[in-house]
Order: sequence, then structure tokens, then C-alpha cells
Amino acid sequence: MYGSLCVTVNGLSYEKGTVLLRSLAEDIKLVEIEAVAVYEQVKYSVCHKLHVTSFNSHRNAFAIEKTVACTMCNESLWKRYDYK
Repeated sequence: MYGSLCVTVNGLSYEKGTVLLRSLAEDIKLVEIEAVAVYEQVKYSVCHKLHVTSFNSHRNAFAIEKTVACTMCNESLWKRYDYK
């Protein structure tokens, strides 16, 4: 396993600080990439879970808080939500 500053999946680059949509199930679930690693050609990221506190309809944006909870994501999460 080795660390990386950024990875590219389907032409999009992901690095520390990138926010990803983790789920649209019942609630919006967002995560922020903290670190990126590659193991046996599979790309992984360690992510902080983000808590959505509100939605600003004027700016069309979520207000979020970073939590101490972390999760591990692999590149299948990134591919699922890449829209070109």
C-alpha cells in the first residue's frame, strides 16, 4: 500500500479536501477525503463523515459540520457519482 496526493478516476481528480456524496438514501450523506491510498491497483480514501446541518435554498448549498467519525471508501463510490 502506498499513499498518494491525489488519484484520477474516470478523468476526475480526487485529493484531500474533496467532498463526495456517499448516499442519497433517506438523508444526504457527505464525506470529505482526508487521505488517499492505493493497494493492489485499487484506490481507497480515508474520509471524515460530514453532518448536514441545513440547506440554504438561496445559495443552493448545504451547511455542514466535520465530525470526528471516519470511514473508508474505495473507487466504486467515486465512479457511482461521477456525472459527465
